[in-house]
Amino acid sequence: LCLAMREALDGSLPDCLPAALSVEIAHRTSLIFDDIQDHSPQRNHRGTLWAVYGVDQTLNAGLTLSCYGRLAIQDMLGLVDPSTILVVERLHAVIDLCRGQYMDLHFQEYLPPLSDYMEMVRLKTGILMGAACQVGAVVAGDRGQNTAARRFGEALGVAFQLQDDYLGVWGHQSP
Repeated sequence: LCLAMREALDGSLPDCLPAALSVEIAHRTSLIFDDIQDHSPQRNHRGTLWAVYGVDQTLNAGLTLSCYGRLAIQDMLGLVDPSTILVVERLHAVIDLCRGQYMDLHFQEYLPPLSDYMEMVRLKTGILMGAACQVGAVVAGDRGQNTAARRFGEALGVAFQLQDDYLGVWGHQSP
């Protein structure tokens, strides 16, 4: 999504690759921790990291991966204006994602009102997709469009998470 937004705004990609990698690493890191918290033995028909290597090594791997995600942003030095890097670094997507995950775990204890569930979905998945789109717009230098790009990504993320939750409760995912 980050690269697609960047390309849509001005057709250039190389200066956005480190930021896109950082967002993808943040996403993968969140999945590692989500699998532990949900006690999921499989993801995409394969054993999850914790199921294969144990919780302790998986926590270590998740933390390491998270650090690489932050370091990837530094690879933008020399490709974009340093102020752009600061804007990208200051997005609080991972913090909001963690708030959403907190809510998701808390909701296992009771059935939340629809408004709380929708906020959890927005934070857990919408925020990350929104950040990916916003970063693409920021790197393109289009500060006027970055809020619209974020909202688009958030809406896409909410739709994705609603479908995923529906399939998790009532449906079957295709192989």
